[in-house]
Amino acid sequence: MAKLLSEQELSRFDELQKKQSNFSITIEEADELREIVLRAQQKRESRAAAMTTIDAHIVQFEISPEELFTREQIADAARAFGLLSQVKKERVVGPIIVLNGKQHIWTKTLPEEVRDALFDAFKAGNSITAFVAPRQENAKVAEIVARLERETATACTDDALVELSVSREAVDKIKEKLGSGA
Repeated sequence: MAKLLSEQELSRFDELQKKQSNFSITIEEADELREIVLRAQQKRESRAAAMTTIDAHIVQFEISPEELFTREQIADAARAFGLLSQVKKERVVGPIIVLNGKQHIWTKTLPEEVRDALFDAFKAGNSITAFVAPRQENAKVAEIVARLERETATACTDDALVELSVSREAVDKIKEKLGSGA
């Protein structure tokens, strides 16, 4: 009922309901209470009809949930309704850089000593495999190369890409995303 009424209507509804429970409600107030309930029922029926129409259109035009919502929105809704309560929301983590055995997540910035060593090796054309954390997805490795190319204005050699098991297309695709601010 609360979702169907405005703040003012809900307040008045509560007030009139209390009077009714105390048997101190007048005929006019009882009529007002009925009108508030009737408006709420009409809103509920209106929303139900709209949902039925939307459902019919979804079926008629064979629209999948993925066409209406992103995977994140679907997962968030499933969590909100308790369908995925045991599954935590997956956090997007940047690529992992390793220096002196210590791992660093490359979010917006890297510690200066890590950044200097990685960028110097990359600009000199040396292998950066030692900086790439093991068992990292190819997309994360491609992101490292794309960020390095973008920030140093130096292209990664084909040999280095082969050594890292990353394709030029994957790196270019990520560079496009980084360039658009995604």
